[in-house]
Amino acid sequence: MRDWPVVVTNRCAEACAKEFGLSQSDGVKAWLYKIIDERGQVTSELPNPVAPLRSSSGFFMVADKVVVLPLAKAPDGTARWVATDCKVFPSYRRRHSSGARRQAGTRIDPLTLAGAELVRHLNLSRAVLSFQRRCGGDPDPAIAREQLLWDVARDARAVTTPPDWYRGGQADFYVVSGDEYVLPASRKGSAGYFFDALNCVHRAGELFALRGTALAARCRFDQETMPAGSPRRELLAAALTADGQLMWHPPQWARPHPMARFWVAATGRLAAPVAWQPQHPSHPLLVLDLAERLSLADRARRWLGDRRAGAA
Repeated sequence: MRDWPVVVTNRCAEACAKEFGLSQSDGVKAWLYKIIDERGQVTSELPNPVAPLRSSSGFFMVADKVVVLPLAKAPDGTARWVATDCKVFPSYRRRHSSGARRQAGTRIDPLTLAGAELVRHLNLSRAVLSFQRRCGGDPDPAIAREQLLWDVARDARAVTTPPDWYRGGQADFYVVSGDEYVLPASRKGSAGYFFDALNCVHRAGELFALRGTALAARCRFDQETMPAGSPRRELLAAALTADGQLMWHPPQWARPHPMARFWVAATGRLAAPVAWQPQHPSHPLLVLDLAERLSLADRARRWLGDRRAGAA
């Protein structure tokens, strides 16, 4: 019985279309047969969260974490299963509803969408790789994808002309977020998504290629925390000029700073939180403070020195 072929009925296809919010079921049958062929198995035991479902035969066609089709025996007595209904795993519907719509032949205009509704129609595979390499994304692709989604989905919009600062390649359209990120995109789409994000470009990207003197020239210092002529400022300025580099995240030994967008680091023991202010194109990095990696002995000597200076 488990090897019987499955017939997808019109009723089943219409139920699937309804699950995905489609007004028509054209193309849904073909998509269901493809899913059944790739992942399907007949079983009488359902996984959570679809365990409460029932069927007249007690059997179901389950495509792992995609769809569940309640099965009935063929009314003509032949050795076939008839799928009479369709339920979609909630997690799949949230993540991949655009895939079913694309398979069903539906078309959408990215310029009419915004925010999460736009981003969920993008195949982000290539953008995630760029995000990992150039934008401080986590080495784990799954985590990096969530980070990218968090960064761009809140205010994403599609435009036909990218911002003036964008220096990437041409594309069918561009997904822009916060005047920080641009994801050039193709209308062709792949992997069941309507569109492909071809890259991930951050407005500050060129700053991360700078080192030493070139990076120091793009920095300025907060006058309250690091006034001109102060020893801490002179120490950091010299180190930045020697071998400074820009970082997305603070070193593990440095305390986070509430106003930091990026960090600069030098000599392996100095780091500084920086605010990013692109409205100041010549000096967009505002150095907010200084963090030093000191040994326990160095900390003790500095503490004693401060106490003696205070006593004097």
